[in-house]
Amino acid sequence: MKIISNDKKISRNSTIGFWSSLISPALLLFSAFSILNNPAGFQKVFPIFALGIVLYQIGLSFRKYGRRSDREFNKILSKLDNKYSIFQFKSPVPHLLVGPAGIWILLPKYAKGLITFNQKRKRWKLKRESFLDKFFFFISEGLGRPDNEILRQADVLDYHLQKNWDRKDNIQVNAVVVIMHEKSKINKDEFPIPTIHINKLRGFLREKEKENKIPISTLKAFQDLFK
Repeated sequence: MKIISNDKKISRNSTIGFWSSLISPALLLFSAFSILNNPAGFQKVFPIFALGIVLYQIGLSFRKYGRRSDREFNKILSKLDNKYSIFQFKSPVPHLLVGPAGIWILLPKYAKGLITFNQKRKRWKLKRESFLDKFFFFISEGLGRPDNEILRQADVLDYHLQKNWDRKDNIQVNAVVVIMHEKSKINKDEFPIPTIHINKLRGFLREKEKENKIPISTLKAFQDLFK
């Protein structure tokens, strides 16, 4: 498998995310302590509090770089042949795999627990199984809305293709939610978007090779678009 990775971007944004996540709690705690001791001085402390909130949001946004999910994908998929290319933060979406199985947006999720899909609410659900995970649920990572995240990434990719893809070939972009935590379990529900553990990702792609109808020439042209 060919790995095309934006290492400078990953390194830079990982550093930003790390320091933002480290400094923001200190600023928020300092602000809360100051307000409790002197409520009248809220206006003086408010800029520090606001900065803490901003840094916290930056830390959340850049956490995907610090996770280094790119390394985990590279390790698991390294045995795929050279007809595959994975683009790590080098395309409009963070993780894009192109090869004989088709074109795939890989969405990593680090939630720990039993993962199911609620058919009535049309949402992924996470059941935290250990006492500590249940008690500290507010700091442990959840699943969020994978469908919305993938839709946003697909829109960004589609916008890029509208500007840069000048071929008449019809291409289909697929997506898969990849559960990264080794202790997570996935129920056999019918997920609207394939949801699998990272250890089963390579086998999943092997099966999809049988279904892919995109010509190799088109896939190669698509790969060249991001190289």
